Amino acid sequence: MKVWNVAVVIAMIVPYSLSTRLGLDNNVRNFSLVSRTISELLSDAAYRTIHFLKFNNDVSDLLMSNIVFDYNGPVEIYTGNYGKADAAVMIANSNSLESILTDVLKEISFLILTVNVFNQMEILPIIISKLRTTKIDRITVVSFDSEGAVVNISTLFRHKTNNCENSNMHTTTSQTLQDSESHVKKVSAERSKTDFQGCVMDVGVVLMAPFTIIEQNGHDLQYSGIEVEMIRVLGEHFNFKIRFVHPPNGTKWGNLHKNGSTGLMAMLQRGRVDFAIGSIARTLTRNTLLKGGVGNFYDQIIFGVPPGIPYTPLKQLARPVTTNGWIFIIVTCIAVSILFSIDIDRYLCVINLEKCKTSFTDVWSILLGGVMNNPPTEVFGRYLLTGWLWATLVYRTAYQAILFGHLRRGVEFKPILTLEDTFEAGVQYYMYNIAQRFFVRNPRILMRSVIVEDNASLQNILADIAENKLMAAFPLPRSIIDYFNNQRLFKPKIHISRYVIESFESAIHYPIDSFLAALFDDMVLRIRAVGLHEYWTRQHRQTIVDNSVQHKELKLQNLLGAFMIHGVLCGFSCIIFLIELNISKADHFLKNK
Repeated sequence: MKVWNVAVVIAMIVPYSLSTRLGLDNNVRNFSLVSRTISELLSDAAYRTIHFLKFNNDVSDLLMSNIVFDYNGPVEIYTGNYGKADAAVMIANSNSLESILTDVLKEISFLILTVNVFNQMEILPIIISKLRTTKIDRITVVSFDSEGAVVNISTLFRHKTNNCENSNMHTTTSQTLQDSESHVKKVSAERSKTDFQGCVMDVGVVLMAPFTIIEQNGHDLQYSGIEVEMIRVLGEHFNFKIRFVHPPNGTKWGNLHKNGSTGLMAMLQRGRVDFAIGSIARTLTRNTLLKGGVGNFYDQIIFGVPPGIPYTPLKQLARPVTTNGWIFIIVTCIAVSILFSIDIDRYLCVINLEKCKTSFTDVWSILLGGVMNNPPTEVFGRYLLTGWLWATLVYRTAYQAILFGHLRRGVEFKPILTLEDTFEAGVQYYMYNIAQRFFVRNPRILMRSVIVEDNASLQNILADIAENKLMAAFPLPRSIIDYFNNQRLFKPKIHISRYVIESFESAIHYPIDSFLAALFDDMVLRIRAVGLHEYWTRQHRQTIVDNSVQHKELKLQNLLGAFMIHGVLCGFSCIIFLIELNISKADHFLKNK
């Protein structure tokens, strides 16, 4: 990519003569108004440092002092320590004009130039021709007549991308000094009216629905998604066409380094695309080696997990009652069996376990719907039995209803909700290479991580997780999982853990020296302000009527736990029967002997 600095040249042309110098004290107010206008032009964009270069004349001193007084920001005076994000204010004579333009302007990004000539229209073409070889994209020439208090301002916008160059001149002449400050607002507005005249911009893109959705339509690819809709609005506003470019070899974001970057990051770093989209989060490395725009979408990184840990047949039977519930029922049965052993006579009430005909086994049998062979004959025992029958009827009915509901709905898994649940379930942690940065302080996850290749199908992996074929947790933005679930009508859905890994903002990313970030950021903020982002998000997260949770036909496998318990009890009774049989034979043999 042919890279230009985002820069502005403001050339201030001052009629300079002996009479001007002698009458300088009478024109302090006019110089103050001009310096205020220049300060406003400087504040039109953010610059790291403003450098002042002095060329030993009284006009330089006066304008410099006024501009420094009006400008709020860091300044340096003729240090020569220029940076790409710096601006400079130069006040020079016409003899040094050529050397300034050729030697200095190649190193800075913003210039205010004051030249002692009378005719702006003569010097403007000279300045423009000299600046053609630089990477500056905005030139503002300011000339004024200090005696007549008239100012002329000309602004040239120059934008260059991979495929086209655009120039746009805006000129305002013969304004009074008092009205010159209003031109600054017009200059700012003019930046948003930049017209690329239909040129084509190369946009790097990776598939990451719902941010970027790529669908095959015959031999062509159709693009949609939240970020795709956003850049289409930008293209319509700035009048440029879009050509989507995919990273080579089916890669996605790739790795970003000073040298040896891969994937979409390499395309940006080497200037092969004008900018890139595809849920690109802002990170320290990307902000250092690339240029990130303002955040256009905010989301959370969470784990997409399977429906849960499969329940065993016995756990399915125990599910309607919690552990504390089972403890309460057992304790209640013990208490009721003790109450049945109370022996009440005329004088005192005592517990007589030997006279008790109702044991814990009888109480438990009633709870399960069985019968009592020897019902109590006392009034207290009969009332106690009646109360226990009513209580067990309620317990038993509630248990059966809940169990029946679980079996009919096909609830067969213990949900994975927290990070500890993922450890308990023994899942593996599938992730893209760039996601490892989230878990540098959690080696338990990194030890069980599986790095997914960029060219692997994310949809297939998520489908296997949703159908419980792959016991894995996948860290992804919540929006991606929501979109995936909305597309799976009448199919199992991938579940979301409650553990939030990180909140992040995605942004358009540009090559480090691109001017497009400063141009597009204001429009992106306006798009967010009017609610278009929310509208596109709702479109891709729209609620879909899904009756995938349907009643299941009860099968024998749903009652496998009950059959297992029945089989164990039958086997236990057979063993007891054989033991009793052998004992009676042995007893009979000993008696006959």
